[in-house]
Amino acid sequence: MNLNVKNSEQLNTYIQMFGFDLGVVHWFAEIKKQDFPILSKSIEKSKSASSANEIKLLRTKDGYTEKEIALAINSSFNHDFWKKQIFSLAQIRSKCKDGLTKFEHLLLITKELQPEKNDGADYEILN
Repeated sequence: MNLNVKNSEQLNTYIQMFGFDLGVVHWFAEIKKQDFPILSKSIEKSKSASSANEIKLLRTKDGYTEKEIALAINSSFNHDFWKKQIFSLAQIRSKCKDGLTKFEHLLLITKELQPEKNDGADYEILN
């Protein structure tokens, strides 16, 4: 997978070792442990089958691509709010108060998935 994500070589290695779902879980946990070393033990426990199953459901039930999943999760590492909110992928599909899932919120902030600025549409300027 050739993506502009944090530690992309590590992500690719984990995907080769464990398959996409569990590979993403390992990649996420390793980055979180680097960013929040005081929580390393808790984060290590998050590398579970339930976390991998949530990634699988994002693909198989919700219809997201591997690219969308990797880019959205990557956006959580640097976002001021989400980097301190998600320490396990086991709840990535859980709904927030506004009805969107945590994953859907991450999709919305993922710059690589946003339309080009000049998308050919005509927009009305509102005053």
